Amino acid sequence: MRKAFTSVFVILILVGLAFSQEPNVVVPYILRAPEPITVDGNLDEWAFAFPLDHNMYSIPDSGRFKAENPGWVPSSFEDCSGTIYMMYDDEYFYFAASVRDDEPGHWSDASWASDCIEFYMANYDVGDVLFPEAHPSAAGFPDTEEGDYGLQLNISFDESMDTTQIYSYYNLVGVVKSENTEATYQIWPDGDGYNLEGKIYLPDLDSPTTGNFFEFTAGTRIAMTWSLYDIDETESSADFQGFAYTPKGYAGWMGVGPGWQVCDVMENARGFEWEDMAKFDFVSPYIKRVADNRPITVDGDLGDWNFCFPLDHWRDVIPDSGRFVFENPGWLPATDEDCKGTIYMQYDDEYFYFAASVMDDEPGHWSDASWASDCIEFYMANFDIGDVLLPEPHPSAAGFPDTEEGDYGLQLNISFDESMDTTQIYSYYNLVGVVKSENTEMIYKIWEYGDGYNLEGKIYLPDLDSPTTGNFFEFVDGYRIPMTWSIYDIDETESSADFQGMAYTPHGFAGWMGVGNGWQYADVKDISLIEYIDVKAATAIEDREPAAAIVSDFTLKQNYPNPFNPTTNISFTLDQAGKVSLKVFNITGQLVKTVINGENHTAGAHEVKIDMSGMSSGIYFAVLSNGKESLKRKMMLIK
Repeated sequence: MRKAFTSVFVILILVGLAFSQEPNVVVPYILRAPEPITVDGNLDEWAFAFPLDHNMYSIPDSGRFKAENPGWVPSSFEDCSGTIYMMYDDEYFYFAASVRDDEPGHWSDASWASDCIEFYMANYDVGDVLFPEAHPSAAGFPDTEEGDYGLQLNISFDESMDTTQIYSYYNLVGVVKSENTEATYQIWPDGDGYNLEGKIYLPDLDSPTTGNFFEFTAGTRIAMTWSLYDIDETESSADFQGFAYTPKGYAGWMGVGPGWQVCDVMENARGFEWEDMAKFDFVSPYIKRVADNRPITVDGDLGDWNFCFPLDHWRDVIPDSGRFVFENPGWLPATDEDCKGTIYMQYDDEYFYFAASVMDDEPGHWSDASWASDCIEFYMANFDIGDVLLPEPHPSAAGFPDTEEGDYGLQLNISFDESMDTTQIYSYYNLVGVVKSENTEMIYKIWEYGDGYNLEGKIYLPDLDSPTTGNFFEFVDGYRIPMTWSIYDIDETESSADFQGMAYTPHGFAGWMGVGNGWQYADVKDISLIEYIDVKAATAIEDREPAAAIVSDFTLKQNYPNPFNPTTNISFTLDQAGKVSLKVFNITGQLVKTVINGENHTAGAHEVKIDMSGMSSGIYFAVLSNGKESLKRKMMLIK
């Protein structure tokens, strides 16, 4: 602790967190769409959607296949990396993805392996857990009389590469299509990536067996996971690469259980109440701790900002209460091309990290006043406001506290300098002037076509210490701190009277008025869920039985060798004597081989050889059944 007056309070907070039932993690969410999504591949309607990042740095070592075969993980960002998004409404499940792929649109010799994104999802509430319990259905993909239902969706290019297709496995098997379900893609101009966007009419996902259906119920937490795959070069199904939100040894297609995480279904579309009440009624902004094994490199490439809250500033997402739109509509950018962007933030024990990607038709302008420029801004305070959605006005005269109790607030303006050859961080109020030291650094990059820029940097927290009281910033896990953000633009006259911009502020108030009515908040989160899986939960999850294993003495072990060609051995134990069956199914659920067909076996351990001569390379499932329960193991045949 850096200051005596806060030490006792912070220690109490940390003790409370240590005994908390649930760690303070960033949990993925699915947001209600504010209006029907236009499926055009432009991805211009996805503000505040949770960024499901899939890349070399964001997916931890527990990610699917890395431990089993490092070659199955793309070797670079350029080979394959991307972000998946999702939203919903009463009629549709919406999806989108932006994927970097050096050779987009490849298709393999198996329908399950292609350049694609995948969603694995179930329709029932799992409560407040972070990992769903293994579902008791044999395959782990429920379709029960109680209404539990789960399936896998694979969205890919079709083999002709002139459209996309949505393929569903398990309970609903085959291509999902109707006049209401649609999907499209756009290959990036330079050919090294693509966008996918689409909507699935929820009745098209109804189970043909039980009539079970998907209906996203606000306030629930559902079982879900995601993956991104790539086929290159040989285009063999044995050659695919990819990332998945799964712990070591498990995959989404094994069914609801250890290989799955969760997703919170959010209550409202953005802005239902924010428009008038100035509160975030749709999702809580957060600032995430930097992963210990993935430090941020300040290079302007924005490759280190996985799972960060997207602080979007667009004309369509900042409500009419945004600063200036009522006072002077001319102060709001006329189009997104004039000015539009997303701000990100992270922290650790030493630094406040920031980044932004801003569309600006004329980036880098500077006005006749230091407070008006092409810039991003952070307004932040260091004290906990509890579970409220709007900070109370601070009693300090200016609203920017610097008190004996340790409350402290300031404004940071990150902009180009007047020479346009670097950037600067300027602080107003308690700490006045340019913030700089050998530890604080930032950089910008103008976009290739000159119509925007990236900003990235880190501020050494001691550089923000108050020169008056010694108050400081220390981001405490579990706090909810006052905060707001803005993006500004100076064009044409470059006069401070001519600036435009957008801010997270209600009508009549602005961040520079101080902590209070013009501010929102940010939850200080210790870690993202996918990082939590890697550093705290992977070992525990590895020790759990697969989804269908319920009775500990009835077990099916992993086959060996695996991968294999063409024979492999598999062992199992029985808790009591009786008839058992051991069958092999392909990825589409078709029976391809019966190894044991209802034969009597004694209690105890058994081992058999499986011969897959004549079968094509790919993934298969060995399923053991005793008439009451079934167990399943994945096998990989490579010829």
